[in-house]
Amino acid sequence: MTAGESRPQVAKDGGDAETEQPPPPGEVYPPQLHAGKVGLGPMYHQGPDLADRIGGFQEELRGKITHNAERVQHGHDRMTGELKRKEQEEYDASNPFETTEETKGKEKAE
Repeated sequence: MTAGESRPQVAKDGGDAETEQPPPPGEVYPPQLHAGKVGLGPMYHQGPDLADRIGGFQEELRGKITHNAERVQHGHDRMTGELKRKEQEEYDASNPFETTEETKGKEKAE
């Protein structure tokens, strides 16, 4: 086995060494179907994970034992993912460029 057989050389026109015909001019690269790295994205996992489901179930059970309706509802919301969704909506609605000092100043001025 010679060195040429163990390592196929890349052709100068962009095709593989095993390609019989070179690609047509102007079509050296395949068309780009995305504008960058393709990944899962920030919205991949929105639902409750296992820890949320178990913790919500525990909290709901403790609320039922102590007859605390608020705790039962909070545990149910945590278990179903509703609590996480509400927190995300509050986070999305907040203005990241407004500080607490600015809001205090606006309240005093009015």
